[in-house]
Amino acid sequence: MAVALVATSCGGAAGPSPSPSATTARQTSGIRGIVLFAGGPDILSPSPLPGGFGSGRQGRPYRFVTVQVTVARGADKGHVVARIKPNADALFVIPLPPGAYVLKPRVPRNGPWPQATTVVVAPGRFSRTLVYVEGL
Repeated sequence: MAVALVATSCGGAAGPSPSPSATTARQTSGIRGIVLFAGGPDILSPSPLPGGFGSGRQGRPYRFVTVQVTVARGADKGHVVARIKPNADALFVIPLPPGAYVLKPRVPRNGPWPQATTVVVAPGRFSRTLVYVEGL
Protein backbone atom coordinates (compact mmCIF):
# COMPACT_ATOMS: atom_id res chain seq x y z
CA MET A 1 0.00 0.00 0.00
CA ALA A 2 1.37 3.39 -0.92
CA VAL A 3 1.77 5.84 1.90
CA ALA A 4 0.48 9.29 1.06
CA LEU A 5 0.79 12.46 3.06
CA VAL A 6 -1.36 15.57 2.92
CA ALA A 7 0.53 18.79 3.38
CA THR A 8 0.12 22.52 2.97
CA SER A 9 1.18 24.07 -0.27
CA CYS A 10 4.85 24.84 -0.59
CA GLY A 11 4.10 27.62 -3.06
CA GLY A 12 5.56 28.05 -6.49
CA ALA A 13 4.06 28.50 -9.93
CA ALA A 14 1.08 26.39 -10.81
CA GLY A 15 2.22 25.50 -14.32
CA PRO A 16 0.01 24.00 -17.01
CA SER A 17 -2.96 21.80 -16.16
CA PRO A 18 -1.96 18.14 -15.99
CA SER A 19 -3.66 15.40 -17.92
CA PRO A 20 -4.69 12.20 -16.11
CA SER A 21 -2.34 10.17 -18.31
CA ALA A 22 0.59 12.32 -17.13
CA THR A 23 0.25 10.97 -13.58
CA THR A 24 2.57 8.03 -12.99
CA ALA A 25 4.24 6.28 -10.08
CA ARG A 26 7.57 7.73 -11.31
CA GLN A 27 6.52 11.36 -10.83
CA THR A 28 9.09 13.49 -9.05
CA SER A 29 6.36 15.81 -7.81
CA GLY A 30 3.05 15.45 -6.05
CA ILE A 31 1.33 15.76 -2.68
CA ARG A 32 2.08 14.24 0.72
CA GLY A 33 -0.63 14.63 3.30
CA ILE A 34 -2.59 13.53 6.29
CA VAL A 35 -6.35 13.53 6.89
CA LEU A 36 -7.37 14.97 10.27
CA PHE A 37 -10.64 15.00 12.18
CA ALA A 38 -11.35 18.39 13.76
CA GLY A 39 -14.12 19.23 16.17
CA GLY A 40 -15.92 17.22 18.78
CA PRO A 41 -14.75 16.97 22.38
CA ASP A 42 -11.29 18.36 23.05
CA ILE A 43 -9.50 15.08 23.70
CA LEU A 44 -6.49 15.76 21.52
CA SER A 45 -3.06 15.13 22.92
CA PRO A 46 0.05 17.19 22.16
CA SER A 47 1.74 14.04 20.85
CA PRO A 48 3.26 14.20 17.37
CA LEU A 49 1.15 13.24 14.39
CA PRO A 50 2.50 10.51 12.09
CA GLY A 51 4.80 11.55 9.29
CA GLY A 52 6.19 14.64 11.04
CA PHE A 53 3.02 16.73 10.62
CA GLY A 54 3.35 18.49 13.97
CA SER A 55 1.39 17.92 17.17
CA GLY A 56 -2.05 16.37 17.61
CA ARG A 57 -3.55 19.71 18.68
CA GLN A 58 -4.84 20.53 15.19
CA GLY A 59 -6.86 17.33 14.94
CA ARG A 60 -6.48 13.60 15.18
CA PRO A 61 -5.67 11.30 12.25
CA TYR A 62 -8.78 10.10 10.41
CA ARG A 63 -8.44 7.34 7.81
CA PHE A 64 -12.07 6.52 7.06
CA VAL A 65 -12.30 8.54 3.84
CA THR A 66 -11.18 8.54 0.24
CA VAL A 67 -9.37 11.70 -0.85
CA GLN A 68 -10.46 12.87 -4.30
CA VAL A 69 -8.08 15.11 -6.26
CA THR A 70 -9.32 17.45 -8.99
CA VAL A 71 -7.55 20.00 -11.18
CA ALA A 72 -8.02 23.51 -9.73
CA ARG A 73 -7.29 25.67 -12.80
CA GLY A 74 -7.18 25.76 -16.55
CA ALA A 75 -9.06 23.84 -19.22
CA ASP A 76 -9.20 20.67 -17.09
CA LYS A 77 -10.60 22.46 -14.01
CA GLY A 78 -12.78 20.04 -12.01
CA HIS A 79 -11.39 16.94 -13.75
CA VAL A 80 -10.74 14.12 -11.24
CA VAL A 81 -7.10 12.99 -11.54
CA ALA A 82 -6.81 10.73 -8.48
CA ARG A 83 -8.63 9.03 -5.63
CA ILE A 84 -6.67 7.56 -2.75
CA LYS A 85 -7.41 6.00 0.63
CA PRO A 86 -5.08 7.03 3.46
CA ASN A 87 -3.12 4.30 5.23
CA ALA A 88 -3.72 3.22 8.85
CA ASP A 89 -2.00 6.42 10.09
CA ALA A 90 -4.23 8.59 7.82
CA LEU A 91 -1.22 9.42 5.59
CA PHE A 92 -1.19 9.45 1.80
CA VAL A 93 1.13 10.23 -1.13
CA ILE A 94 -0.17 11.17 -4.55
CA PRO A 95 2.36 11.51 -7.40
CA LEU A 96 1.18 14.37 -9.65
CA PRO A 97 2.64 16.67 -12.28
CA PRO A 98 3.08 20.34 -11.34
CA GLY A 99 -0.14 22.32 -11.09
CA ALA A 100 -2.90 23.39 -8.72
CA TYR A 101 -5.24 20.77 -7.23
CA VAL A 102 -8.25 20.61 -4.94
CA LEU A 103 -8.30 17.74 -2.42
CA LYS A 104 -11.64 16.82 -0.92
CA PRO A 105 -12.30 13.92 1.42
CA ARG A 106 -15.23 11.76 0.32
CA VAL A 107 -17.01 10.85 3.55
CA PRO A 108 -19.59 8.16 4.35
CA ARG A 109 -23.24 9.20 4.39
CA ASN A 110 -24.06 10.97 7.67
CA GLY A 111 -20.32 11.22 8.34
CA PRO A 112 -18.23 14.27 9.22
CA TRP A 113 -18.21 17.35 6.97
CA PRO A 114 -15.45 17.32 4.34
CA GLN A 115 -13.28 20.42 3.94
CA ALA A 116 -11.73 21.10 0.51
CA THR A 117 -8.03 22.02 0.43
CA THR A 118 -6.20 23.63 -2.50
CA VAL A 119 -2.57 22.61 -3.02
CA VAL A 120 -0.02 23.88 -5.55
CA VAL A 121 2.53 21.29 -6.71
CA ALA A 122 5.85 22.76 -7.88
CA PRO A 123 8.15 20.95 -10.34
CA GLY A 124 10.38 18.38 -8.66
CA ARG A 125 8.73 18.75 -5.21
CA PHE A 126 6.13 17.01 -3.09
CA SER A 127 3.91 19.62 -1.42
CA ARG A 128 2.70 18.87 2.12
CA THR A 129 -0.86 19.53 3.26
CA LEU A 130 -3.43 18.81 5.92
CA VAL A 131 -6.88 17.68 4.80
CA TYR A 132 -9.70 18.06 7.32
CA VAL A 133 -13.05 16.53 8.05
CA GLU A 134 -15.08 18.23 10.78
CA GLY A 135 -17.53 16.91 13.33
CA LEU A 136 -19.73 18.47 15.96
